[in-house]
Amino acid sequence: ADSGNNGQLDIVLALQWVRDNISQFGGDPGNVTIFGESGGGAKVSVMLAMPAARGLFHKAIIQSGPSLTVGELDAAARHADATLTKLGIARADVHKLQAMDYRTVISAAAAAQPGPMRVMAPVLDGRALPRHPFHPDAPETARGIPLMIGTTRDEATLFMSADPLFGRMSEEQVRERARRMAGSRGDAAIEVFKALRPGDAPFYWLTSLATAQGAWSGSIRLAERKLAQGDPVFMFRLDWTAPFEGGVLKSPHGLDTPLAFDNPGTRPLMNGTGPEPRIIAARMSQAWINFARSGNPSQPGLVWPAYDLAERQTMIFDVASQVVRDPDGPARTLLAS
Repeated sequence: ADSGNNGQLDIVLALQWVRDNISQFGGDPGNVTIFGESGGGAKVSVMLAMPAARGLFHKAIIQSGPSLTVGELDAAARHADATLTKLGIARADVHKLQAMDYRTVISAAAAAQPGPMRVMAPVLDGRALPRHPFHPDAPETARGIPLMIGTTRDEATLFMSADPLFGRMSEEQVRERARRMAGSRGDAAIEVFKALRPGDAPFYWLTSLATAQGAWSGSIRLAERKLAQGDPVFMFRLDWTAPFEGGVLKSPHGLDTPLAFDNPGTRPLMNGTGPEPRIIAARMSQAWINFARSGNPSQPGLVWPAYDLAERQTMIFDVASQVVRDPDGPARTLLAS
């Protein structure tokens, strides 16, 4: 009955182990922080809504992975049936999956999806997960847990890098694509990002729109709903342009991960070998450490105020990191309308 959320329940088991054992390793079971990037950020979002996880962690960080909703139970059941059909297995013989190569199962699940839906993701099952994580508001299980949340500035360049016209679209081609992405607001969105990024080629106005429609606006909505509980929320964005291929991806999805771990040297192709990524990594990793220790990510020489709806102060991580009031506010206002 809980199979739709087995992955999340595995995380609960891991956190129960931490609660029961971490003191033997010098850790404090009363001061546990969970964080993740991309799908990991989505897992953190869901953990905040799981009653079984309540009390197992005390702070949370979501990097480029806001998950306001999860899959519906009936859709998951239909997808499961379609997957079994692809594999030629009857419902009564579902146990045969345990003897199959996992790659065969995953391929069948991917082929069985009816459209751009999530495959094998958390499900609103009324048991382990009784409600959507942050829709229409923040869950009661998240109350009292401080949150850090943010994105990279150019999330979508990574996902759009395979486009044959990457970086080479004309302005009209960009506008046409934006109309498909944003409907009647497409042209207005391009005008906004054209004004915000006047030095960029038109294609990057499109990737900015895709970023804004996805992780960026989702992170802002999640932060706003968490703020309604009265808990501190700290918003960030990574703006550094990585030197990969002359900076063609700018600040793409995933760029923050080695920097937050203070391991920029693990990605020399993306980050280069110069001093810039080490400077940013030192700031980012210290902020993550400070937040985990005390709930406040500020550090000497870099005060990080909590987010609020009046100022929307956001930490911009770059070679010279700084707090900016409502970055790209016109785009936020347009997409929220």
